[in-house]
Amino acid sequence: NGELAIGYAHEKFSDASLAALSGLTVDGTWNWSPQRNTTVSATVQTSVNGSVGTEESGSIAYTIGLGAVRNLRPNLSLQGRILSSWRDFTGSDRHDHTLQAEIEAEWRLNRSVALFGSLGHEVVDSTDANSNYQATTGLIGLRLQR
Repeated sequence: NGELAIGYAHEKFSDASLAALSGLTVDGTWNWSPQRNTTVSATVQTSVNGSVGTEESGSIAYTIGLGAVRNLRPNLSLQGRILSSWRDFTGSDRHDHTLQAEIEAEWRLNRSVALFGSLGHEVVDSTDANSNYQATTGLIGLRLQR
């Protein structure tokens, strides 16, 4: 199953020195279950972000992703994700390319409580040398839901 939406975003600022932030938007998800207890998902997403600075209008980011979830037992699941995004800053020559990868495990103790752990890595390559970075993140948590 899946869905796809295509549109156009336009944001005009009251400050005449800032260019309008506009561009094509694409959002969608495609889910496939090749076998029982396994789901593979492909996604595409657009986000429009106004700037907090005074020199550029903001950015439009396009992200594509591929993920998989495997339920090993009724209360234990593993998940993996890979994302790639490209961000174009309006009003400047700056462009960012981001790659992300993450794995996560979740153990559900009952309907309301789950333990989870995740490990992710992110690399940002930007035309602005001060914005390049790499980060690795590990999380361990308790999820409560009602």
